[in-house]
Amino acid sequence: MAQDTEKFLYFNVGLLKDSFTLEALRQDALKYHMIDHPGQLIALRLTEYYEMISRGQKPPAASFSLDTPPVPGLTGSRENGTGTAKASSQVAQANEHTPVDDSPLTTSPDADLNADEAADYWTSM
Repeated sequence: MAQDTEKFLYFNVGLLKDSFTLEALRQDALKYHMIDHPGQLIALRLTEYYEMISRGQKPPAASFSLDTPPVPGLTGSRENGTGTAKASSQVAQANEHTPVDDSPLTTSPDADLNADEAADYWTSM
């Protein structure tokens, strides 16, 4: 099927092989007879997620704030992936000086605080 670039913005999404997310997507695609259309299923589920957020419902998993400003220094082209490489390099450099804390994360009603704590936890791994 030809892409309609006048009507749609297309994304290249990668899921880890043998990941929970990929297996859940496969099962979802089988259940709803969309095995040949994973991109459409991803778009459908993403639409459902944002509709749920707009109604004030909390998603079943951890969430992030949509009004979070961009992280300074994490720039680059999304088209060629240079932003991802630069971000990975910066995270690796930060991790060299960050001690690993094995304490459990706590939750807060402040979504930004939760996101900051989760980011700190995962970047220390």
